[in-house]
Amino acid sequence: MKFTQLSFALITSLAVISSVHATVESKSRASTDLILSSTAVAVGINGMFGGTAMDFAHLKAFGADGHGVYHFAGSDIPVASHQGLGVWGFKQIGSNAIYFGEWAKESKDSTGNYSKQADDATHTVFYIGDHADSSISSTGTVTYNVSGLNNGNYYAGNYSANFDTNNLTGSLTDDVDTFNIGNATINASNAQISGNNAFWSGANLNATGGEVSGQFFNHQQDLAGIATFADRTHDIAFGGSK
Repeated sequence: MKFTQLSFALITSLAVISSVHATVESKSRASTDLILSSTAVAVGINGMFGGTAMDFAHLKAFGADGHGVYHFAGSDIPVASHQGLGVWGFKQIGSNAIYFGEWAKESKDSTGNYSKQADDATHTVFYIGDHADSSISSTGTVTYNVSGLNNGNYYAGNYSANFDTNNLTGSLTDDVDTFNIGNATINASNAQISGNNAFWSGANLNATGGEVSGQFFNHQQDLAGIATFADRTHDIAFGGSK
């Protein structure tokens, strides 16, 4: 039933995106088939439906897991035109129109059928949200409860934003591997987050030199971002609230 509902919701959203927003900010890894709208909290896939954007509110028709993460593959939907939608995992930040997550093309098995498995070579992390801040008004140090997604795995932890020194630090873990955002910079003039020394440590993931891109939203109530590495399977999307 959920598959049918999602199919109907996607078809509907292609005709009418819920609303156009003036303060949408987004980011994804470059050179992928994922298309993030610049005017609405919506996403499209190159080669699917003419690249028309789908509203994230409709993509939520699948329902979320215990961590609030929405998972589905295009082949889960019993409509031929939806088979190339790829493999998705994304999370909404509270009840706000802010999402972060990951997408990849769906790989095929030896018989040419979609496998419901992500193609690692196309793994793409992203964030998108409305009410992006244009500058920083906060002062002092603020703690954010943050979660992250990497290759279907869920990570949780805290970030500390020092708005006096314009630095963001913190880490996320699944108790096996840990992502550390490094010493990221908060740009007070546009409320964006940047860095180049994020890293992974743990039993399965070890990497350094991660490039961080992010954004504050809703007067610094929320943040979202991504970190990308030389090996894209290490890329992570994250988001949270204070």
